[in-house]
Amino acid sequence: MKRLRIDRSDFEPLFETSSYDATVYLDSDTGDVILITQDDRDTFDTWVYEQFGEFATTSQIVGVIEKVIRDWDARKREVMVTLAHLDDSDRYIELPGQNTSQSYGDMEKFIVTIKDKTQHAALETAIQGKGAFSRFKNTLTKYDLWDAWNKFIEDRKYKRMAAWLKSQNIEPSFF
Repeated sequence: MKRLRIDRSDFEPLFETSSYDATVYLDSDTGDVILITQDDRDTFDTWVYEQFGEFATTSQIVGVIEKVIRDWDARKREVMVTLAHLDDSDRYIELPGQNTSQSYGDMEKFIVTIKDKTQHAALETAIQGKGAFSRFKNTLTKYDLWDAWNKFIEDRKYKRMAAWLKSQNIEPSFF
């Protein structure tokens, strides 16, 4: 198993995040977390085509990015290098997106921890049918359960992060 230093404040907010126009990667060499938007991909594709035409190797692209393109900010260079390597390397690992059924399961498991019968019943009712997530949130507010929910979900998310990293053969050292 590979030991990797990962900034938890970068990793955690983007873990299990869903977006139609962005993908998040973990650099398995550095521990960096890189968010790539569709605009980033479009910019990269246009730039590569303008610089090299139809065909270019990864080493050609990275060489130009790292040696010639000094006026780009650090994020743009990082994004461009990441995009250059995506097709020919397993260095960049796509983070999992949000799973609605998993989120629903989190709500069910949280409800089990609630000992007050009135609150427990209200939460059980809230998660039934369409609109369950918003009703659940409203019920958390009504019974002042947000702190308990946030602690519960943070613990669950941390366990999922650790399990996912282990499945990628990575032992994290969060800082």
